Amino acid sequence: MRAYAQSKLANLMFGYKLTELLKESSVSTFILHPGFVKTPIGGKSNHWFHRFAWRAFSFINQRNQILPPESAETYTYLATERECKAHNGLYFHQGVIQKSSGLSYDSNYQDKLWKWSEEVTGVSYYND
Repeated sequence: MRAYAQSKLANLMFGYKLTELLKESSVSTFILHPGFVKTPIGGKSNHWFHRFAWRAFSFINQRNQILPPESAETYTYLATERECKAHNGLYFHQGVIQKSSGLSYDSNYQDKLWKWSEEVTGVSYYND
């Protein structure tokens, strides 16, 4: 779970850094958390305990789950509506603009993550 949480924080930081790099372009960026989407993904783990925990968590939180088409509504809206340009660089949780964790806005960590990503992937971003 710790690695999962770190990966979600990295997604936020990466999105905010990408927003900064593209601020002079016509490209809009949005950081999205779809919510607890009803999928079998967590039950596909190779470890019995992870499968058990996913199923238990899913059962307990049935009322909070949303179906994939419902989750896709925010993605579709942001990708197709011109008025969304005003929301460039913002974080959406289940379709609602929210603040993310304080650490996610730390530009020093965003820069480190971006540089590390370039090193690991061998792909560099040039804003020419």
